[in-house]
Amino acid sequence: MARLTVSRRQSEGGLVPALSLPDVQLANLFSGKPLPPGEDAVISAGQTPADSARLKFRSWDTPGDLRERIIDVLAEELGSAGEDLERQVELSLGGTRSGDFIYFNEGCGEKAEAWQILSAHRNMASGSAEINRLIKQTVRAERLASAQRWGRGWRMIPPRGADQITYGDKVMCLRNHSRKRWNREAGQRAGYLANGEVGIVNGDAGKHKLYWTKVEFASQSGESFSFKPGDFSEEGSPYNLLTREMLYTALTRQRSRVWILHQGAFSHYRKLRSEFFSETARRSTNLFGAPDMRHLSVQDVGGVRWGWLAAKLIHATRRGDLVSSKSEILIADTLHALEQAGKIRYSFEKPLTDGAGGYRLPDFTIEHEQDTWYWEHCGLMDKADYVERWTQKLSWYAAQGISVWNDSNPSGRLIVTEETKDSGFDSQAIHDLAKRLFGT
Repeated sequence: MARLTVSRRQSEGGLVPALSLPDVQLANLFSGKPLPPGEDAVISAGQTPADSARLKFRSWDTPGDLRERIIDVLAEELGSAGEDLERQVELSLGGTRSGDFIYFNEGCGEKAEAWQILSAHRNMASGSAEINRLIKQTVRAERLASAQRWGRGWRMIPPRGADQITYGDKVMCLRNHSRKRWNREAGQRAGYLANGEVGIVNGDAGKHKLYWTKVEFASQSGESFSFKPGDFSEEGSPYNLLTREMLYTALTRQRSRVWILHQGAFSHYRKLRSEFFSETARRSTNLFGAPDMRHLSVQDVGGVRWGWLAAKLIHATRRGDLVSSKSEILIADTLHALEQAGKIRYSFEKPLTDGAGGYRLPDFTIEHEQDTWYWEHCGLMDKADYVERWTQKLSWYAAQGISVWNDSNPSGRLIVTEETKDSGFDSQAIHDLAKRLFGT
């Protein structure tokens, strides 16, 4: 059994560590893994994070706003607008320009995954069915109108199914199944399509009788799969709640850039970090017993094996808080004993705001007598990128007038404990420290 620990998709050819990229940092907030120090910086700058080359945000309030934002984002991403936008969309999806026309020739499927629009729902005003209709009516309107015309000469297949699928459209396979395929060299032979594979309709077109809709999928360039009209039935319409896993998957499918179109302030989505919004956690957490150390959650999404909880074990503290690491549970249980004795009150990952409206998430916030303390445990201090992010977070604390407590700085209110791969975690030292500071 393998454990996924390194993000390869966004590592920019290995030249840049994935964890230094803002989109990967944002995704990690919703991964269920222990939160490294400084990782919350990506959402600390007020209501919505600042745009970067890899991560961009646009807010919307009503479904009408969302429709406008989608078209605006397409225009900005493709560097086009107005009447030329439809042409640029087709070129971006593997079309080949020839005079005034764009053809989808053999090899067009290689660009089927150039960009995707993902939605958590289907049959809602903001769902995928409505977004598909929007795309058809705007940046695919001319192509759809051409497909609906009947007359002499060259023509395209008539639109198929409720989504009006026709020449040049992007489609997704909805089930695993065997299906015959064809290419120029090998002719027709057995083939296979997996649930989630994405392709481009590149036939049928011409002067002959049109019946089959032919698709080339991104994973099988040069291969043609034929579908009859009845294959384009209406997709199921489940109402899905937005979960932590769903958001993590959406943020990690891309390689170079992700646009987030969020309803209201993006800071509202921070609540999705909670175990309450984790479908897997709610199915597998046992609050009254030891966690299953063998647990590994892997899901098949779009033909790719996603193991975002492979490095995640869910721990319940004695008080009932759900935390991510063994170190956190040991610190939490030490603080719980002091709370039970009436010495302190504590919170886990309670937001700490600054004067500009930004915030960070201390591991623990402790109220003792008239003072508020903060406790950060740094568990990977032998990793350079981890140390760099922790240094940035430490500077943020300093800017708020919060310094690190030690014997030479007894007025400091930030407790910092550290461990490396070699040093491990000293639970007795943690117990003694907490008792020294808060036990009297």
